[in-house]
Amino acid sequence: MCSSYDKKRGGVALYVRNALQDVECDDLNSKLCESIRYKIYVENIDHFVVGVCYQSQEADEKELCEMFEGIKLACEANRSVLVMGDY
Repeated sequence: MCSSYDKKRGGVALYVRNALQDVECDDLNSKLCESIRYKIYVENIDHFVVGVCYQSQEADEKELCEMFEGIKLACEANRSVLVMGDY
């Protein structure tokens, strides 16, 4: 799974083991920034959200606001959230 905001830059990627069930968070991935989020389902808990974000040196204020808004929405809607990235 991968995502690129404007197709000019590299974007981000998230690798999920085949043995795990994952579902893309369409509502969170609609943000205009270099990020991707998936729900990962495991046996002992319902699910947790994994997000990967990249803050480019060329990112403008709008793109940064979109990225942090996506993180905020993920945290408000889910109990367990893991955010990884290059800030």
